[in-house]
Amino acid sequence: MSLDDPSTWDGVTGGMTTQSGVRVNAQTAIGQPAIWRAITLLSGDVAKLPLLPYERMSDNGKRAAKQHAGYRLTRRKANAIMTAFNFRRTLMYHALIHGNGCAAIGRNLLTGEPEELLILDPKDTSLLVSDGLLWYITRAGDEEVVLPGSDVLHIMGLSHNGLWGHNVCEVFAEAFGLSVAAREFGSRFFGEGTQASGLLMVPGHFSEEKAKNTLAAWKEMQQGLSKSHRVALLQDGVKWQQLTIPPEAAQFLQTRQFEIREIANVFGLPPHKLGDDTRSSYNSLEQENANYIDESLDPWLVQLESQCDLKLLSEQEQDDESRFFEFNRNARLRTDAKTRSEIYTALFGTAALSPNDILRRENMPTIGPLGDRRFRPSNFVPLDAPAEGPAVSAEAKAKLRDCIIDRLDRLQRIEQKRDLSEKFYCSFRSQMQESLAPLVAAAWAVLAPGRDPSAVLTEFLDYWIDGRLKQIQSGGIEPLNIQVLALYLLPESHES
Repeated sequence: MSLDDPSTWDGVTGGMTTQSGVRVNAQTAIGQPAIWRAITLLSGDVAKLPLLPYERMSDNGKRAAKQHAGYRLTRRKANAIMTAFNFRRTLMYHALIHGNGCAAIGRNLLTGEPEELLILDPKDTSLLVSDGLLWYITRAGDEEVVLPGSDVLHIMGLSHNGLWGHNVCEVFAEAFGLSVAAREFGSRFFGEGTQASGLLMVPGHFSEEKAKNTLAAWKEMQQGLSKSHRVALLQDGVKWQQLTIPPEAAQFLQTRQFEIREIANVFGLPPHKLGDDTRSSYNSLEQENANYIDESLDPWLVQLESQCDLKLLSEQEQDDESRFFEFNRNARLRTDAKTRSEIYTALFGTAALSPNDILRRENMPTIGPLGDRRFRPSNFVPLDAPAEGPAVSAEAKAKLRDCIIDRLDRLQRIEQKRDLSEKFYCSFRSQMQESLAPLVAAAWAVLAPGRDPSAVLTEFLDYWIDGRLKQIQSGGIEPLNIQVLALYLLPESHES
């Protein structure tokens, strides 16, 4: 084996020498714009999605487990010097280019709870299986450290044995090498003055020294981007013979475009994500964006979730499934205002969302306890429900609503003329009860025969009085939205 052979130095310098004549390693690979974009896109999109531990509720719902030890690590800071965002982005970068992203889990010596997540350099980390157990061997300075598998968070790409992922730079060395070679060719092409190589043919009587001087003069006239397109002066019978074909004839640009599509295939991305929109239309882009979430992002999200469940939850939490880690995938689906409005309308109409749920998703203030109630269309009834009597006309419903609005408006005007205090509201509650009860009872008798509105009225009065008392303590009251409050007193706003 000769030391002049570039492949001899692969194990020393890192990387692999390809058929295109360039050496490919992680550093040269990410120097290609398409590869840099692919890794930046995937790692950034995974990192920016919120990853939180959740606890299961008795009604099969869930809520963020903010007291869990893993909450701070995945939500804010993975360790003393790295945010949760940068931690996940770095872990993904290692997995995408090296095939493996590993992080040591620092634990509390007394409780065993995770306290920090520390990135391990994939070039200095390896895997060992001994007696059916996984061990990770890494380096801390000059010292070799052995970590049990339960203390290492590990995400990987495609793997031969399911334990250690393939190094992407090694598997796709030839594909990446072609991209590197094409870029270097372009750089040299312009650096040499965009002139194709060839032969300077000199007469046979030229001495060796004169031939060297002629070649040096030619380079001085022609080589370099700033000297391109200059007129060359050839003397003493010297002739120029071009040897290679122009780059456009060699399909240089088509080669670069093909490389973008090939790299997109390697990382499982739609080509337009890397800047190649030659085969995309507006309609296909929408579908490709949806496929990007399902096919490109989701496998990585699922793997991170499962690793956090396995390594950051206690055995008890895993056994009873009381806790679990999950990405909020909806955080990426921020559509335009019109589309969000249509989605909210559909979900609100099926009682999937309450008014407050919608306001929270839009980062707007909620409207109090009344906003947590869910509604359903009044014409939706179960198949086994008894047939109802004649439907009340829309005009009759509007008159009943107007009567309640008028009564509430009068009560608010009375309120505005008084010296507001806790003592006043003790007597005002009785006044409101006497004023509203007959009107509400009549409306329910017409619109929902057989149903008692007394509980609704009591809850309404509690909301009005309690809200006013809190406002007085904070410095003053504000006018109420009578139109909205009136709807709450009607049966259409309440489930059977």
